[in-house]
Amino acid sequence: MSGAVGGDQGFNADPDEIDAHAKRVGEVQAQLDTAVEAANQRMGDEAFGLIGAGLGLSILCNSSMEDLRATLQAATESSRHHADIVRKWAEVKRVDEESIGSLLKKAGE
Repeated sequence: MSGAVGGDQGFNADPDEIDAHAKRVGEVQAQLDTAVEAANQRMGDEAFGLIGAGLGLSILCNSSMEDLRATLQAATESSRHHADIVRKWAEVKRVDEESIGSLLKKAGE
């Protein structure tokens, strides 16, 4: 690994580690996408039987499910945004390290 860019004034992270983090976030995001898809599958009144339908269980459950679905959707969007930003950060950090390395190499010639 080359020396950290930024010294003590910034985040000193290896771009490969940053990419690995983005990959892990992407994996979590895929799981959240699956959960959102599952939350979008609503049960009709018939799934609760005559007594459950009469008690309004479908309304209660589907209302709770809507809150859960909205939360999962927000988490999915946040994780997607986070992974995108982290990947861009790794790309910029690589370019910075390559540029600095190139400048130092030229200065040493």
